[in-house]
Amino acid sequence: MTRSRKIRRQLRRAFDTEDVGLLKRLGSNHAADVLLTGFDHFLDQVEASYAQSDEKLKLAARNLQISSDELTEANRELEALNAAMRSMLGGLGQALMLFGRDGLCGDTYSSACLDLFGRSPAGRPIFDVLGLREDARLLFRAAVDLAFGDRDGGTATFEEVMATVPRWVAQPDGRVVGVSYRPIRDHAGRLISILAIATVRP
Repeated sequence: MTRSRKIRRQLRRAFDTEDVGLLKRLGSNHAADVLLTGFDHFLDQVEASYAQSDEKLKLAARNLQISSDELTEANRELEALNAAMRSMLGGLGQALMLFGRDGLCGDTYSSACLDLFGRSPAGRPIFDVLGLREDARLLFRAAVDLAFGDRDGGTATFEEVMATVPRWVAQPDGRVVGVSYRPIRDHAGRLISILAIATVRP
């Protein structure tokens, strides 16, 4: 019987030969004879174990490849969806931007933000983007803390809390911008970010 490469390698390591027949002939006492009599059966079992491990490894590799292909396809679909979303956001004409508990705007915003505010809002505090005065900033910060549950908000809804912040903001160029806010929640209903929608007053 021709043994697998793995078995032959193990035999060479242990006995300096892969010739099982030679090992049997070298048995010089009864104990060695008894041991070597069952050696072929032992090797069969080891061989079967190796084969089973190889099959499991091949199956795992196939499953990993399938998962990798599915992930690649999902990423392509997500990229296409993001491109479509950017295109739609760009065509709205409204300045849309997301900000979190810390008040910083995220990387997702509409191109109208660039026209309305002159630069990207990404990474900037929302009150800086809107150009709020110092007193309005303090009020805004308190409302955001309350909306995210950092203070005892009682039974006030998100809409009631955000109604306390300035809704119209004058810009340096004389334009007046109206701002509204929408909650973005996770599957459990927790507020994870706030969408600010800014529009120039006609």
